[in-house]
Amino acid sequence: MKRICLLSATCLFFFLPSAQGQLGLYGGFSAANTNVPNEPWLYGATFGGYYNTLKLPLINLGIDGRAVILNGSGSTSQQKIVNGLVGPRAEFHLPLIPLKPYAAGHLGASHIEVGQGSARTDQTVFSYGFSAGVDLTILPRLDWRVAEYAYTRSNVLGSVNQTTLTTGLVLRLPIP
Repeated sequence: MKRICLLSATCLFFFLPSAQGQLGLYGGFSAANTNVPNEPWLYGATFGGYYNTLKLPLINLGIDGRAVILNGSGSTSQQKIVNGLVGPRAEFHLPLIPLKPYAAGHLGASHIEVGQGSARTDQTVFSYGFSAGVDLTILPRLDWRVAEYAYTRSNVLGSVNQTTLTTGLVLRLPIP
C-alpha cells in the first residue's frame, strides 16, 4: 500500500501540468441583505485576492481570501458588517469563451453591528459561507467580475444570513 501511495504521489508531481500559479486581485461594489428585521440593504465594497496553485485543462484550484465592508443607515440606527474570510476556490475555463465561472467556500470572522433597541448587537463572531460568480476577460490581464453571489452565515442574534451581490474588476498576475 505504501508503494502505491508513493508511486501515485510521484506521478502527480511529475506528470501534472506545470504549477505556475496565478494571483488575482479584485475589488468591487457590493450590496447585501440580511435576515435582521427592519434592516435595510447594506452597501459597500468587497476586495481581496486569490491564488491558483494547480492548473488542469478545464479547472484551476487555489485559495481565496476576501474582506467585505458593508454599511447602511436606517432612520434610527447605523448598521455595519465587516467580514474577513478565506477558503478553497475552483475556477472553470470554457473552451473558446472568455468566461470563467468560479466557486469558493469560506471560513472566517465577521464584526456585526445591527439591530435596534434591545435587539442591537455589536459582536465579532465566527462566520462561514460560499461565493460563486463569473468573470469575463476584457483585456489580457483584466477581467470584469460580471456578477458574484455570496452567502455568509454568522451566529449572532440566532443567526445573520447575509446575501451579497457584487460586481467589479479583477487584475490577474502570473506568478512563476
